[in-house]
Amino acid sequence: MMLATRVSLRHTEIMPRPFLPALLSLALLSCGGGSSGSGSSGGGPIGGGGTPTPTPPAANPVSIRIVGFNDLHGFIEPRGNIGFNTASGVQQAYAGGAAYLASAVAAIRAANGNTLVISAGDLFGASAPLSDRFLEEPTIGAMNRVGLDFAAVGNHEFDRGVRELERLASGGCTKYTSLIPCRVESNFGGANFQFLAANVRQGTGTLFPASALRTLGSGANAVQVGVIGLTLRSTPQATSGSTSGLTFTDEADAINRETRSLRSRGADAVVVAIHQGLTQNAGSPINGCGAIAGPLRTILDQLDTGVDLVLSGHTHQAYICDFGTVDASRQFLVTSTTSAGAMFTDTELTVDAANSRVTAANARNVVLQRQATDRAGNPIATNPAFPVFTADGGVASYIQTYIDAARSANIYADPYDIATGQDRAAEPVAGHAHPAPVSVGTEVLELGE
Repeated sequence: MMLATRVSLRHTEIMPRPFLPALLSLALLSCGGGSSGSGSSGGGPIGGGGTPTPTPPAANPVSIRIVGFNDLHGFIEPRGNIGFNTASGVQQAYAGGAAYLASAVAAIRAANGNTLVISAGDLFGASAPLSDRFLEEPTIGAMNRVGLDFAAVGNHEFDRGVRELERLASGGCTKYTSLIPCRVESNFGGANFQFLAANVRQGTGTLFPASALRTLGSGANAVQVGVIGLTLRSTPQATSGSTSGLTFTDEADAINRETRSLRSRGADAVVVAIHQGLTQNAGSPINGCGAIAGPLRTILDQLDTGVDLVLSGHTHQAYICDFGTVDASRQFLVTSTTSAGAMFTDTELTVDAANSRVTAANARNVVLQRQATDRAGNPIATNPAFPVFTADGGVASYIQTYIDAARSANIYADPYDIATGQDRAAEPVAGHAHPAPVSVGTEVLELGE
């Protein structure tokens, strides 16, 4: 089984520096033994691990953080009690919710301003009722407030057609479906983040930009991070919406083309967000790597050696895999979370800015546990195996606006209080049942791919 820590990159061995445990106090109510670990003084991954090995330091090392997640499917409300595979067996936790993700992102950015937040596809589509009934507008608004930077398109982003996807990206209230847009936000402004679609061709270009180059830091500590986003080539066969006028091209070809372009434009590190994934052995821990297999493997085998990190999705399986263990010429981590917002991946990359190379990487999947309460308002014991996050009040209030609108329209009643996680014992209405708590191994069956 592969470890969660990359230690040999670009022919330079360097281990992450010790963590500052104080990082967690920025957003966590409590943190048990299962979430402690080690990392860099720049604020390494929450719950990361690794034993430091003395090696010559990189010239002008700069720490950057990548917060990744995939297959949110519009689950912006808190989830129920979910089972997670860990090295010590299945551990249960009340997890998920965009308000809690927002507080986690804020803590990471407070510890390290060189942070990007990236989705690897299926941000919406096959969505939770609240997002679905309001044409995914609440998911866009919630992610704006979380601070999402980039979102690769996935197959489900196309479920209502290309024009509706473009509306969600750019804003506006033009009606492209049977549902009425802008019922809550009359001036829906669209995404503040950038959708990426490197392998989705439209005319002579791509539907959305293929990649982006972002500067993190300043002066001698400035680094250029290239981000590539794309979906699986078989998207037309994996969506209920029309993709007329679009051509979905080979994934590896698109990644390699953009990697070379980004490197030629000065990228010091290249991150790929692809909506395609690996498959794991049954029971594989969320921070392990039970197998480097599945549909993504053939793509990874062809990637340019200039790639430094791959955020993946689609299979709804959590893993942290070191691809360098199967191909020494391709030294990068491949990560994925489960689905529906139950966790996120916290990755730290150490960049040698003077020589434009990544010298170390450390990643950890973090369960987005919250303090839940029972129907009488009494706290339910949290699981010490995972950190505990508080809700961001602004994001919670925003989502509550949609919940209130849904109730007024008799669309959907949510069973959990958005801020506290309290079970309201509310009954679903209009035929929209709230998903029952499920183990992470069955979510792929519940939500689709």
